[in-house]
Amino acid sequence: MNKFLIPCPNLNHSQIVDTYCLNQACTEMRFSCTQCNLDGKQCHIDHFEDVQSINHFRDFYAEVQKDCDILISQYDRLYSQITQQFNQLIENLRQKYQVPFEKLKILTPIQINQVVNQMVKFKGQRKTLFHQIQESFVALNKSLEKCLFNMQIQELNYVIKKKQVDAPFSMSLMKENSLKDDELYAIALNKSCSIMITGYATGLIKVFDFKFGQFKLVQSLDHHRLWINTLLFMKKQDYFISGSSDQSIIIWQYQKNSLWHISQQLDGHTGAISCLELSENEDILISGSSDCSIKFWEKKINWNCYFTLNGHSGSIQSLSLNSEQNQLISCGYEDNQIIVSQQKGKVWIKIQKVSVDQWGLRLCYVNNQKFAFQPYCQNNLLIFQFNFKTKQFDNTKKINVKSSKQCNSQFPQKYVTSKQILISKNGNYVNLIKSDENGGFICDQSIDFGTSSIYGTISEDGEYMITWDLKSLEIQIRQYKKILNK
Repeated sequence: MNKFLIPCPNLNHSQIVDTYCLNQACTEMRFSCTQCNLDGKQCHIDHFEDVQSINHFRDFYAEVQKDCDILISQYDRLYSQITQQFNQLIENLRQKYQVPFEKLKILTPIQINQVVNQMVKFKGQRKTLFHQIQESFVALNKSLEKCLFNMQIQELNYVIKKKQVDAPFSMSLMKENSLKDDELYAIALNKSCSIMITGYATGLIKVFDFKFGQFKLVQSLDHHRLWINTLLFMKKQDYFISGSSDQSIIIWQYQKNSLWHISQQLDGHTGAISCLELSENEDILISGSSDCSIKFWEKKINWNCYFTLNGHSGSIQSLSLNSEQNQLISCGYEDNQIIVSQQKGKVWIKIQKVSVDQWGLRLCYVNNQKFAFQPYCQNNLLIFQFNFKTKQFDNTKKINVKSSKQCNSQFPQKYVTSKQILISKNGNYVNLIKSDENGGFICDQSIDFGTSSIYGTISEDGEYMITWDLKSLEIQIRQYKKILNK
């Protein structure tokens, strides 16, 4: 059998690939050659156990096709079962409720009474019977639509999708959906973009139903005594978390009456809660405070603080966990350092202090080996890359962005992996920066709000950006739009 040969995707390498990666979450090129792993630039270093020899690729390909055949057979059986059950349901309805009128003549009065009883009940239950099936069908239809969407990775569709991801874009204002509102400092959307929450200067939290960029107020929560600085939704459970200048963190739970209630209040900080970060498994909560400390909270039966990390000289402004969930970066107010901390069992150890010329308010991981940092009111954004030789993060890129003379806290920096977009507030501007597979970055759009008092978020899928600013005094919705002919 002929060996499978493919040139290295890196055009600077003239070798044939010798390995491929099977890690589900991998964002690097799947194929690599020997040269890819030289000069301290190891590929797939955080999931090396998933890297296979190219000699096994043909077997992997055949295995996937076999698995696909099995799945198709399973779908065929399900389709046959559903069709059979629908036919049986229709036949039962006909036999029970479509008795020819002439047949009543051969029935006794008691039997006729039973038939009429059934028909009277049917008259009242017809809509319910239909809605029961309709609800199940709608749920099934949504599942099928989701499956179809997730299967848009065939070769041709993959190429189209890549072109769309690489295409220029803009966040377009949905003017008709804007809403005048009081001063607020935090906004969050749940994973499905169905619920929006906003946190106000008064300590109030509002809960909105959110659908297609439109929102409707459903509940107000007034437990916090001072302004809300940070809000965070859980992705796997019906909870959200709020942090306030009253030094408390509250875990809110969604209950059956469609309202949110306090599940637990966390106390321990001696300053305002400025930022929150949640582990992927949602069992570790990390909080940053104006008391210059970072606390780690663990969920067992209840949430309890199990570790406190110190080292910053100013109020903690931003936190970010890497995708492996074992490394944390943080920055502080007027603190010219970024601290990189590594998890060692129950303890978090500072492994690097990255010195910066200008302190900043925002940072976040782009991937396991790379993070972005916005120096305060500077016209460039810094990209730091992990160096495998020195085992340290180095500043490797400066991206030109818009800036102004003053900037406020809140509005966390965020990277949307599916769209390769980094959203980063800087002064009066919100900069939207696009990354590519080759590690390049470019600022595609800078939105000028005319004030540095801008607070907001971007949805998990990057479809919506929601802001409130002191100039317009409006909650504004912007939607992702591709510019295909730019």
